[in-house]
Amino acid sequence: MDSPLLRKGLKLSHLRLMAALGQTGQIGLAAARMGVAQPAASRLLAELAQITATPLTARDGRGLRLTPAGQALATRATRILAEIAEAGADATATGAGLRGHVRLGAVTA
Repeated sequence: MDSPLLRKGLKLSHLRLMAALGQTGQIGLAAARMGVAQPAASRLLAELAQITATPLTARDGRGLRLTPAGQALATRATRILAEIAEAGADATATGAGLRGHVRLGAVTA
């Protein structure tokens, strides 16, 4: 599957930031959750707004709030990251022989 967002440079770090912003509502807390400095998170957010060509946040006093587009992206980012985690767990379990299919057959005389 080819996505215009991926072609424009969407990265997992953008999704992680949006998921963290959706959960915390604050750029500083989202940055801390990601383990990056707040200016780096602000740059990621600006990149993502450029990639989507849509305002994702709006000023709210001294802070910011997600726009409806930002909230929608945060919700999807959370789901995408959960799917990636599940895919990794599935691959690990299957590789370890903990998951898979067993077919049994019987021959009667």
